[in-house]
Amino acid sequence: MVLQEIWAAVLVLPRTYDATTGKYGTCTATARLRISAALIFYILTIAGVFRLRATAPRAEPLQGLRYPVVPALYILGAFVVLLVLFLYRTSTTWPGLIIVSSRPCSCVHRGSTSQGDT
Repeated sequence: MVLQEIWAAVLVLPRTYDATTGKYGTCTATARLRISAALIFYILTIAGVFRLRATAPRAEPLQGLRYPVVPALYILGAFVVLLVLFLYRTSTTWPGLIIVSSRPCSCVHRGSTSQGDT
């Protein structure tokens, strides 16, 4: 955790310091680092809705706006934006992906850990 905090400081401080004025500026470069990571998690969240509806059917189905068309279009649109970011903003997109992948994702399990398992 401390290593990740140090890495965040290394990424943030040089990019926000303006040497001509001697002041710290806006974090537009670091915002670009976060956008790719946020898009990845948005895509995974909406994909999780599809998986949840397929694997855990309920007596009354979850209501959603024009399901499955609108969520699928959202995933497609977010993927296109992410692809464009990777192609045209590689200097700020890849580091964001590396930061996200530097810690294990809690959604990856080796086995089922639901409460029904004993």
